[in-house]
Amino acid sequence: MNRTSKKIVNKVKKIKDLYKTLYVNFKFLSFKQAIKLPIAVSKNVIINKKSKGKILLKDVSSKIYIGYQCLNTSYSGNEKSVLHIDGSLIIKGNAFLAHGIKLDIREDGILILGKNFNSTGKSEMVCMKKIEFGDDCTVSWDTLFMDSDAHTIMHENQIINKNQDIKIGNHCWIGCRAMILKGVYLEENTIVAAGSIISKSYEEKNSIIASNGKVIKKNICWNLNQPI
Repeated sequence: MNRTSKKIVNKVKKIKDLYKTLYVNFKFLSFKQAIKLPIAVSKNVIINKKSKGKILLKDVSSKIYIGYQCLNTSYSGNEKSVLHIDGSLIIKGNAFLAHGIKLDIREDGILILGKNFNSTGKSEMVCMKKIEFGDDCTVSWDTLFMDSDAHTIMHENQIINKNQDIKIGNHCWIGCRAMILKGVYLEENTIVAAGSIISKSYEEKNSIIASNGKVIKKNICWNLNQPI
């Protein structure tokens, strides 16, 4: 591809990004917030046009990015993202929802993203009741959050499973390929080990946790810098 062709392709991409950005801002935000275009949306984001929900920004100066490649990964950045918002998406500050993010917020669902929310790749959040992230949380790729079993389980004509909130504390890191299931509460500064299935709450701060209630390490802290 010659230089002229590359310029044309890049221009087309920017036009498509602008179209998706305008559409999401004016569909989901109040007009007063939408006119400032606080949400930047990639052309690779698929928007369910039948969505009836709203996005609420708690800080009008926030900047939100949806569907873009995370600079710290080697992914191509072409993974499709999906927005299906029939409930409420509440964003408290800046947020980066990387390429491949899939938000499925049902009619009564509330998804809350704290300040400086960061995802690094493909992640899915199925919210039928309430999923809440504290401030400064990072979500790795191939992760799943579900506050519901999606289907009803009966025992002797009684429903034995119900939707339950998920709450992630401040400054938590959810490792790649982890699953966070309904009813889970994680204290602040928790790391969920890669590949873990978390179905119970952990109310101890500063810990690395894994599947089956295993605490790998206590009294830890972490940051986004790469290890030496």
